[in-house]
Amino acid sequence: MNRFKQYLNRLQMRSSTAMIGRNGQDQLARTSYLAGVICLILSLLTRVSFLSTISLLLLGYALFRMYSRNIAKRRLENEKYLKLTYKPRRFFRGLVMEWKDRKSYKYYSCPKCRQRVRVPKGRGNIEILCPKCGNKYIRKT
Repeated sequence: MNRFKQYLNRLQMRSSTAMIGRNGQDQLARTSYLAGVICLILSLLTRVSFLSTISLLLLGYALFRMYSRNIAKRRLENEKYLKLTYKPRRFFRGLVMEWKDRKSYKYYSCPKCRQRVRVPKGRGNIEILCPKCGNKYIRKT
């Protein structure tokens, strides 16, 4: 067992020294890697040949990004990707938060500005003050 741990430590050291000066894994690389794996699974299940080609291209692009030495260019690409996907990521993050808080909080939208407001459950009828526009409205929790 001790030799196995030593082997794993050596393997980890080699891989970390190989990544010095390289871009590494960023959000765009993770997304392309995940999309490639999903396309690969779909191509295996549906036997559609072009999905396997797309999956190989996506996986190759993810590896290219991770092992690239042009860090500045990869960083700019990643920033553009994050800027492009900001609204969908924020929307899904809000859905996840609502799901996690569903037992102790209730979420309402302000009727005036559509701002989402979180209020504790079990308080009866309460007056909610919108933090964005200052509108007051009454809802049952």
